[in-house]
Amino acid sequence: MIDRAHRAGFTLVELLLFTGVISIMAGAIVSFSLISSNIAVHNEMVSEVEQNGDVVLQRMIRTVREGGRVAYPLTGSAATALLLTSGNPEKEILFYLHGDRIAMAENGAASYLTTGNVTMDSLQFLHFGTPQDGEGISISFRALNKAIGSQVNAGQYSRIFRATTTLMPGGCARDADCSVSPFDTCCSGLCRPDCGSCLSHSDCVGGQVCCVESGTPTCKAAESCSSPQCLTIADCPSTEPTCDLATCDYKVATCTGNACSTITIGPCPSCSYCGDGQTDPLLDEECDDADSDSTDACTTSCRRASCGDGIRQALGANGVSGGGDDEECDDGNKLDDDGCTQTCQDVDLCTGGASNGIREGDEECDDGNASDADACDTQCRRTVCGDGTVQNPNGAGVDEDCEEDADCGGGQFCNTASCICLALGICGNARKETGEECDDGKRCTDTGDVCATNDDCPNGQCCGFSRDGCTTPQECIIQSSSSSSSSTSSSSSSSSSSSTSSSSSSSSSSSSSSSSSSSSSTSSSSSSSS
Repeated sequence: MIDRAHRAGFTLVELLLFTGVISIMAGAIVSFSLISSNIAVHNEMVSEVEQNGDVVLQRMIRTVREGGRVAYPLTGSAATALLLTSGNPEKEILFYLHGDRIAMAENGAASYLTTGNVTMDSLQFLHFGTPQDGEGISISFRALNKAIGSQVNAGQYSRIFRATTTLMPGGCARDADCSVSPFDTCCSGLCRPDCGSCLSHSDCVGGQVCCVESGTPTCKAAESCSSPQCLTIADCPSTEPTCDLATCDYKVATCTGNACSTITIGPCPSCSYCGDGQTDPLLDEECDDADSDSTDACTTSCRRASCGDGIRQALGANGVSGGGDDEECDDGNKLDDDGCTQTCQDVDLCTGGASNGIREGDEECDDGNASDADACDTQCRRTVCGDGTVQNPNGAGVDEDCEEDADCGGGQFCNTASCICLALGICGNARKETGEECDDGKRCTDTGDVCATNDDCPNGQCCGFSRDGCTTPQECIIQSSSSSSSSTSSSSSSSSSSSTSSSSSSSSSSSSSSSSSSSSSTSSSSSSSS
C-alpha cells in the first residue's frame, strides 16, 4: 500500500503547467520591457524633433524681425531660400537647405541650425507686402528624426512647422536719416535717390525690377540693369542664390560700396560631396583631397589621418617621414597587447619571439612560416589591407590586388582603401580625372568600399550611385539642382506625405505672438505625424 503522505516531487502535468505559467509570465515581462523601451525611444525622438524645429523657427522669426528688408524671394513669390538685409548695409543673412539640414549663412560664413539626428525638408518661404507699407514672410518646413539602430522599432516622428512674421515698414522718418549718396532722400520710410518712378522692386510689374543707375531709379528687366547701385542687397536686380556647377561654389548677392556683386559662402548644396576636392564643413568634412588614397594626410572619408583611424599612414598625418607620427600599423583601437600599440607601433605577438606553428598566448595566429604574404604575418598577427604587403587572401579573408600603384599593371592604379587595382581614365574608378567634374566610384552595397566588380563585394553588389550629386558609372557629371530636387521630393512624397498630411489634418495647433512694439507680429502653427 502506497503511503501518499510521504510522496515527493511533481507529476508531469504539474511540471508542464508550471512551465507554461512561467513562460507566459516571462513573455509578458519581455513584451512589457520592449514596449517600454520603444516608448522611451519614441519620446526621445519626438523631443529631439520638437526642439530642433522650435529652435530653427524661433531663430528665423527673430532674424526676420531684426532684419532690414527681404531681398529674396521677391514680394508675391515663394522660394526655398530666404535672403535678408541686416542693420549693416554690407551684411547679408541667408537661410537655406544644405543636404537634409537647415543652414544659416551670415556675413559669408555658413553653419547648421539643426543637429545631425534630425532631417529637414520641404523648406519654403513666401514673401508678401511691400517695404513701404510693411512686408512679411511665411515660413514652413518639415522636421523628422533619422530612425537608426533601436529607433527603427520605435517608428518615425515628423512634424510640419509654420510661422508668419512681419517687418517694420520703412526705416527713415526724414531726409536727415538718409546719409548715403545717392540714397539720400526719405520716401515712404525708405532711403531712395528720389521719390519718383519706383521705390522698390514691388513697385514694378511684368517681372521688372527697380533698377538704380547713375542715381536714377527706373523699372526695367533685371538683365538690362547693367550697372546697378544699391544701399542694401534688396536694391540689387538679381538676389537669387546661385550655384556655379563648374566650381560647385554657392554664390549669394551682396552690396559693397553701393555696388552689387556676389560672394561665395561655401560649396553648393546640390553638388557637394566627399571627394570633390572642396572641404565642406557643413557635411562634417575635415579635409578633401579628391583622391582615392587613404594612406595620405586625408582619408577617402574626408577625415584627417590620425593614429587610431584603422588606416596605416606610413608617413603619418603630416605626410613627412619622421616627426613622431609615422605609423608601423593601425588597428583602430587603443590596446597595446594586440600586435599594434595605441601609438601605432608594431608589437611582436609571437610567444618566445618566433613563429612555431602553434598558436599560444596573445598570438592572433601562428602559421610557422617566415612570410607576410599570407593570412598571418611573421609577428603572429592577422594581415589586413593597408599593411604594406599583398595577400591572397589576407587575415580578413579578402583577396588583395595591391598595396600601392606599383603592384598594378599598366593603365591601372591602386585604390588603397580597398586594395584593388582600378583602370585609369574611366568613369567610376573613384578618381577625378581629366574631363570629369566628379567621380566618387562604384561601391559595394554591403560594405560601402570602392569596388570594380561584384567579386570585390563579399555579400553585396558593386553599384554606382547618383543620389550623392555625382552620377556613376554612366557619366561623371554633376546632377542639376532641379533634377536632384525633383527626385528628392518625389521620394519624400511617396514615403511620408500620406502619413504626414493625414495627421496634419487631424492634429494642428496654432499660436500667435506679437511684439510689444506695433512694428511686427508673428503667428505660428504646426502639424505632426508619427
